[in-house]
Amino acid sequence: MAEKIHDQMVERTRQLIKETLIRLIEEKGFSNVTVRDLTLHAKINRGTFYRHYLDKYDLLEQLENELLLGLQQHMHTLHYQEMLISHEENKPHFPLVEVFRYLKQKGPILKALLGAKGDPAFSQKMKLFLEFSKK
Repeated sequence: MAEKIHDQMVERTRQLIKETLIRLIEEKGFSNVTVRDLTLHAKINRGTFYRHYLDKYDLLEQLENELLLGLQQHMHTLHYQEMLISHEENKPHFPLVEVFRYLKQKGPILKALLGAKGDPAFSQKMKLFLEFSKK
């Protein structure tokens, strides 16, 4: 029971740090965000941050990888022939609807990462991911 509570606290802390990063990217741009900014805005100490991440680049990479992994999991449910049938019948293809729901849910993260103040390399990373997913 205590382990479950600890795991929930760890997950809440990690989520708080990620949400803080997204807000700060929107405000000042990733290149201007410091670990000090993250810890001040998240109201955690530096030790807590470093318990979860090596630095702001590790945090960014983990955030991007989580996003792409979730997208990959949703895209693996897509089947081209089923999408064609749905299209011909003028009906929604529900696995595709779920992909778009996921993208909508992750909208703030995508906006921050793909925006002018985000990670310039992420758009290329996402393009490569999508290219690989087609195969």
